[in-house]
Amino acid sequence: MIRKTKAACQIGMYGLGPMGRSLALNFADHGYSVATYNFTADLTWQLMSVPGLASLVTPFFNERDFVAGLRQPRTVMIMVKSGAPVDEVLDRLLPMLDPGDVIIEGGNSDFRDTARRQRSVNEKGVMYIGSGVSGGEEGARRGPSLMPGGNVEAWPVVKEMLQAIAARNQQGRPCCEWIGPEGAGHFVKTHHNGIEYGVMQIIGEVCWFMRALGMSNDEIADAMDNWNETLKAFLLEITADVLRAQDDDGSPLLDHVLDVAGAKGTGAGTVVSALDLGQSVNILAAGVAARLMSKNRRRRRLEIRDLYQLPEPALAGGHEEWAAKLGPALEAAFALAYAQGFTTLEEASMQYGWGLNLPQIASIWGGGCIIRADILNEISAAYTANPTLDTLLVAPAFVECIRRGVPALREVVSAAVLAGLPVPAMNSALSNFDSMRSPNLVLAGVIALLRDLFGAHTFQRNDRPGVFHRDWSKG
Repeated sequence: MIRKTKAACQIGMYGLGPMGRSLALNFADHGYSVATYNFTADLTWQLMSVPGLASLVTPFFNERDFVAGLRQPRTVMIMVKSGAPVDEVLDRLLPMLDPGDVIIEGGNSDFRDTARRQRSVNEKGVMYIGSGVSGGEEGARRGPSLMPGGNVEAWPVVKEMLQAIAARNQQGRPCCEWIGPEGAGHFVKTHHNGIEYGVMQIIGEVCWFMRALGMSNDEIADAMDNWNETLKAFLLEITADVLRAQDDDGSPLLDHVLDVAGAKGTGAGTVVSALDLGQSVNILAAGVAARLMSKNRRRRRLEIRDLYQLPEPALAGGHEEWAAKLGPALEAAFALAYAQGFTTLEEASMQYGWGLNLPQIASIWGGGCIIRADILNEISAAYTANPTLDTLLVAPAFVECIRRGVPALREVVSAAVLAGLPVPAMNSALSNFDSMRSPNLVLAGVIALLRDLFGAHTFQRNDRPGVFHRDWSKG
């Protein structure tokens, strides 16, 4: 093995799991010399065994040599598990770095942790970027969507490199632009994932609905392909792929998969941070809750199933008739889910003073990332046409989509509920729309009076201004 003996590498990749390894190779493919290091040497050796490995990738087996192998000002990208491991890596690296060096943290960190780390790192004059990276292992290898935020003065240092490896959207622009200060980049990535949770849950519900109609996996996949001719959504595209996937014996792979869905925390992070901002994201929360519930299979679900002995949900009706309703229902539910995500981004931009560029965020999500779909073009156009747009639900394209799809969504949700088929995300989407368009939220008035009765929390009136409290002891 030939080792470089001078500081020759343009970027260092610390952490060679699937994402770090793929990003290192992506940088090399675009002509950048990459220093690589992993805390355990096995992943370094695995990387070096890749056939046809670019000569621009140089392995290092201790941190001091790794840092010494970087050109100044140094740029180090950290790709380790979020949380304490990031802080541990920073504690190890920071004493070896100099003022003007740049650290890029590309994991799924909490945006508040990113802001804290930036303040700490800046004390030594080192610049810090927290960057969302979307697209999974394949996206990282061939072109991810990147969401960098933090020290804006670091952006000119890394802009060319990051935009070079990023995906391109339909307009040919790189799916990487500066997001904002502090933890803005990681916040936006977290909410990308939150939308992903909601959309995936909607897709899963539609698949189960069609299965309850008696449709085969191939028939469901054909429906997904048909709808995707219009929606151009990556998640619909790969849903058709997994529905058609076969096991080693030629049987449908889906039929052998345990009904437990994993989660890594970014969905829950979306819900918590949205609630902190006073925003309801019930569609996205339904996706999070459904995954958490699925993990209770052994402890609770099997016991409940055996106790109640209810039949599998079954639906009646023609496949083509229902498919004609499911398509518009799916589209409307998608639109409502994306709208919730962008409303929260808008609120975060105002409350945190980040100045998020919402059309630009929609644009960089247009390629490489998991939730890429044609709807993002409509979102970008809506915010461009009306920079003060308060909610996508009043944008003309969304109004048309939701008006067209909500009647079908209502039929789908009603049929599912009557059949005992859980559709929490689609039901949440419908409830969200019905709540938002209602002229009088009677339930809110009831709750306001209840709070005043048991806690003297006061209430407002619709016939005169002010804040009121009733003396409930008088009856």
